[in-house]
Amino acid sequence: MVQQSIEERVTSLESEVRGVPERLGAVETRLGAVETRVGAVETRLGSLETRLGSLETQFVQFRVEIRGELSATRNELRSEMRTLHNDAMVQARALHEDLVARIKLLDRG
Repeated sequence: MVQQSIEERVTSLESEVRGVPERLGAVETRLGAVETRVGAVETRLGSLETRLGSLETQFVQFRVEIRGELSATRNELRSEMRTLHNDAMVQARALHEDLVARIKLLDRG
């Protein structure tokens, strides 16, 4: 290992330190750009949070509306099915009575 004189060491250090201010300036510039981009991302994130909250509210409202509509539709269908069932039973009873009457006529004749 070769020993350097103090002058050589100082010269070597000075040459290494010469580019530090420029590099530091470049780092500061890049850091500023990164801070600007992070600020933009934070702004967009805030906007997305607001939109997501709005969508969540709309989805909850939609669920409530659909639940109500489905319940009303279900009730209407049940009512219609009851009415149709009752009509069919009345017709079946009428047909049964007609059949019984015809059988009696056949038995008489």
